[in-house]
Amino acid sequence: MEMESPGEYLKREREMRGVALKDIANATKIRAGLLSALEKNDFNAMPAAPFVKGFIQAYSKYLGIDVHDALLRYESYMRSLAEGEVTAPQETAAKPAFISQFPPSITAIVVAVTLMLIASGIYIIVSKKETAEPVNSSAPTGQIENKDEAKGDPPSLPADSGNKKGLPSGTAASLPPKDINKTRETASDSREAGKAPFTLIIEATKPTWVKAEVDGQNPFEVSLREGEKVKWNAKEKFSILIGNAGGANVVFNGKPLGSLGGEGKVAKLILPYEKAGEGPVIKILNP
Repeated sequence: MEMESPGEYLKREREMRGVALKDIANATKIRAGLLSALEKNDFNAMPAAPFVKGFIQAYSKYLGIDVHDALLRYESYMRSLAEGEVTAPQETAAKPAFISQFPPSITAIVVAVTLMLIASGIYIIVSKKETAEPVNSSAPTGQIENKDEAKGDPPSLPADSGNKKGLPSGTAASLPPKDINKTRETASDSREAGKAPFTLIIEATKPTWVKAEVDGQNPFEVSLREGEKVKWNAKEKFSILIGNAGGANVVFNGKPLGSLGGEGKVAKLILPYEKAGEGPVIKILNP
């Protein structure tokens, strides 16, 4: 009798208990899409093996089943895949969305007419813009320019923004181009200078994913490869999930936080500290 796959085993145990997949996702902070891929044994759609083992541990603990047994099933299944005893699920080849039913000559005519209409529309729009009165427009707020400034005197900054760091009025006009470029590199944050006192840098030493919530806004996710890093600024706080606690270095306001946990562990951080003098709130979700 063929052994039950790890995904089938977990799904059967979940359905026996009447637990919805989204309930496990909410409790473990693992995306429902990854849990669904786990139940389908679609490991090609999932991160590296340490992450998968972490997902299986969290999934099993939530259901109250034997974690060791679930991991053994996974390892045995992966060995069978490597030896060719079982076949990994494959997606069926996608069918062409549309096949033209018209002869090539008609298709060519339609394409030519369409291109002529597009060209005519562009010509009309450009002609109207050339005859219209020029309007001065400013660059979008927070835009970062990478190109060198044209030769000439650097623009003066308003007196109130120039004094935020204790500089006298008009000092910005005498700054060399190098200093002005440094200001532009952080243009997205300098607009609120003094109002975003918290800085967080996460650098991956091994592949990991990060889910971040900054100042209570909608959370977003990034995947980092070894050597990659991200940097965020906040006015109030950070709420961070790190998929591989042992594969990330976290620096908060210039201070490294040290070890967050073992490899494959999912760590949750709340920064800044809840009470003065205490360390950051770090919680391992799948110990």
